[in-house]
Amino acid sequence: MRRTKIVATIGPASREPEVLRQLVRVGMDVARLNFSHGNHEQHAETTERIRAAAEAEGRQVAVLQDLPGPKLRIGPLENDVVELTLGEHLMLSSGTETDEVGTAERMTVSWAGLADAVAAGDVLYLADGSIRLRVEVVRAGDGEIETVVEVGGTVASRQGLNVPGELSDLPTLPEEDLEDLRFGESIGVDLVALSFVRRPEDVTQVREHTRLPLIAKIEKPQ
Repeated sequence: MRRTKIVATIGPASREPEVLRQLVRVGMDVARLNFSHGNHEQHAETTERIRAAAEAEGRQVAVLQDLPGPKLRIGPLENDVVELTLGEHLMLSSGTETDEVGTAERMTVSWAGLADAVAAGDVLYLADGSIRLRVEVVRAGDGEIETVVEVGGTVASRQGLNVPGELSDLPTLPEEDLEDLRFGESIGVDLVALSFVRRPEDVTQVREHTRLPLIAKIEKPQ
């Protein structure tokens, strides 16, 4: 009996009914829904399609909800993509207006506490580490972080922002994740994956809100 399980991430192309049936047919055991992308309506529809495909093929397929986790992200950007140029200044706003549309001069950050967690001279990374920013001035009272671009490049809406070292005050279970968790249970997901787990307490905190099986993704050096 095959003990290894095949997990397939379902995206815009693979969520089509016929493609899902093919995936089930060739051995997909778990269908992963990445809640860092898409919206609740899309995930609900995809879950229904997965169930229908599994039933049509006569197989059991689990639905895995992958929560975004405590990852820092920038907000939406003008035209979804901006170019950051070496030597230019970029203001990061860590206030609560995360729907403000960002530009090459100013972007929002998902965590309001970032301005209290960094200092002048710190390095921040965007676009999976390909873009480097140096913090020049922090105005914690205003939630503003003034940076200079040391390595430029292209950044897209809602990409991750990396701060080297541990941010101990970064919430383990952001409110958005808790809302996603409740929604996932309402549409009948079978498993929940936790992103960027840093310590055992990260798992126990989520356990307080669900009895679904939890999968801890080990992605941080902590």
